Amino acid sequence: MRTVATLSLLALLAACVPSATVPLRPANFSYQTAKAAKKSDVTIAVAGGQLGQQYQGQMLILQTRGAIMSDMVRALRTSFAEMLSSKGFNTTGPFESVEAMSYPEKKGADFVMYADLEFAPPCFRVEAAQALASALTGRPACNLVFQPKGDVTFVALEPLSKEKMWVKRISFAVPAGEPLMVMGGICVGQAFNEDLSGTPEVANARTKANEAVFTQIMASLDKFVSPDEFQDLKRQSAEIRKRKIY
Repeated sequence: MRTVATLSLLALLAACVPSATVPLRPANFSYQTAKAAKKSDVTIAVAGGQLGQQYQGQMLILQTRGAIMSDMVRALRTSFAEMLSSKGFNTTGPFESVEAMSYPEKKGADFVMYADLEFAPPCFRVEAAQALASALTGRPACNLVFQPKGDVTFVALEPLSKEKMWVKRISFAVPAGEPLMVMGGICVGQAFNEDLSGTPEVANARTKANEAVFTQIMASLDKFVSPDEFQDLKRQSAEIRKRKIY
């Protein structure tokens, strides 16, 4: 019995130590859209996604944590353009923002499309404090579960006037990931720290969670964007341009 107990304690201690042998898994942000049978004469400039205003102040923190969310935002821009092209639209960009576009670029597009992402912090939850691991290591220990959720708003503007022509807002939430045993201040209510985010197990779990967010967002855009609807909106967009002087 003593041998079994000793082995169990050693296994628990090993689980508390980040594994140097676990490789970091690169993110796979990809989405396939069925090819449209006909070409549309609507031109859409892609200028998103982007993090919502309340989240942009945390971009520096995100960049120091492996930039997984920044990578996802960049992948959304590229994938938006690829999806719209597959649906038959003419596309330009992606651009960093509407403001980054020149006047000729705006005039040459019927619409500018982007997505505002609003994550509901935190993107994880702490559960099941590990009392035995805490006693053995002298550090707080607990289980960490990643489960990002929030809202995404798709917006299509008339580029010159910036009039909103099309808006769709949805909520997203990914299934909870596998619990990870972690140690540190996060187990007692402190902030998500750099040492914790740097472990391969945690980094891979965050990557997997953000891949799920990416797929949900792209699937929603695929569902909502209709070439026929944007053909009708193009006529309204042309009327707006006629009424305004630039």
